[in-house]
Amino acid sequence: IINLVRMVQVIKQWHFLTAVLSYPPYYLLFTGMIWGICSIYLFFSLWFGWRKAPLLMIGGTIIYSIYIWIDRLVFSAAPFDSNWLFILIINGLFLIYIVWTFRRENIKAYFGAAYDERSKDG
Repeated sequence: IINLVRMVQVIKQWHFLTAVLSYPPYYLLFTGMIWGICSIYLFFSLWFGWRKAPLLMIGGTIIYSIYIWIDRLVFSAAPFDSNWLFILIINGLFLIYIVWTFRRENIKAYFGAAYDERSKDG
């Protein structure tokens, strides 16, 4: 939802953003749209218990974390400000928590036997 809100705000504030940013706001628009669509798809896959949902959640979390750090390093005026270490630790703990959550037996049971078999293979 946050990314969809970002996309809408970019559209509403287009003239302001073009005046303030050193790059066109297309990046903000398209990344907001892409991550918003991905999050809606992920939400419904989790809600309906699709067998691929745990793998999508783990993979999506890892890819989103990489995206956030690349975005921070490339587009931020001060990528290593005073709280970067805190953000890195929280991000790592969040990734560990997501992987741990989706490897639990009751989660595997909810998403079905096919997910359980895939996780044993690798």
